Amino acid sequence: MNAATETDGVMFVDVMASAVHDIKNSIGILLDSADGVAAALPPDTAGGQQLSALHYEARRINYDLMHLLGLYKAERKDFRLCAEVVQCEEILEEIQAFNADLLARRSISLEVFCPPLLEGYFDRELVRGVLNSVVNNAFRYASSRVELAGEVKDGYTVLRVDDDGGGYTPRLVEAGNAGPGRSNYHNGATGLGLFFARRIAALHEHRGRRGHITLSNGSRIGGGRFELWIP
Repeated sequence: MNAATETDGVMFVDVMASAVHDIKNSIGILLDSADGVAAALPPDTAGGQQLSALHYEARRINYDLMHLLGLYKAERKDFRLCAEVVQCEEILEEIQAFNADLLARRSISLEVFCPPLLEGYFDRELVRGVLNSVVNNAFRYASSRVELAGEVKDGYTVLRVDDDGGGYTPRLVEAGNAGPGRSNYHNGATGLGLFFARRIAALHEHRGRRGHITLSNGSRIGGGRFELWIP
């Protein structure tokens, strides 16, 4: 028995996962409180700007904790994919509704472009978590506009997030476009959210094809483009 990893039959990683879950719940309570305060505090005041920054950081921490729990479950083989037929316009509008107020506090618009009848077959909650995390990052990097879009390409359902910011660094583009068998997380080439997005995408398989993500620059509105490809 390795004393550094197991004590009285309890694995340290399990203790950490439990602690992460508790912290995530506490962050959720803080976010609810921040929503209430934000509703009464104009964004064009110093206090409003500080609250917006706090809200962004709290959401980012919350997403990182969710990603950690997801990766923990994946390593324990306790990560179940609950794929279903999803109306893509509907889920993109849900993401828009969840993030629009926060982005608006920095005068960033958030629009949806998706064919009304477009459907995909994927795990709704996991995909929504991935896209929410990407959109939340746009609070920091976009200049004035973010777009959510869905389409079919080469037999894949593609869900896209475009922004008009400065784009992704070459290192992130390379890491994001690495094949599903490669992982650059250990050497710092990618962040936790991007690492998690690649894992979630790869869990979706159909007729020998696996999901993947791509990152690029020069989006339709001039900045970075994140795409989630689901077979």
